[in-house]
Amino acid sequence: IADALPGAQVLPGRFNVVQMAIGVRKRAASALPTVDELVTGMRSDGTVEKAITEAGLRGVRVPN
Repeated sequence: IADALPGAQVLPGRFNVVQMAIGVRKRAASALPTVDELVTGMRSDGTVEKAITEAGLRGVRVPN
């Protein structure tokens, strides 16, 4: 948004934190290893970073 506002500055720090989670029903708990493998793979193969870059986001941190 700041890029579209001439003279705008982005201050250090953060004003908003969005944490993401994936929920699995108790009766589908057997799917947890598959979901974990999918998410871990997307983080390690660069899929998440690519999506962040393509969205033009800055200051996004993906926890380890």
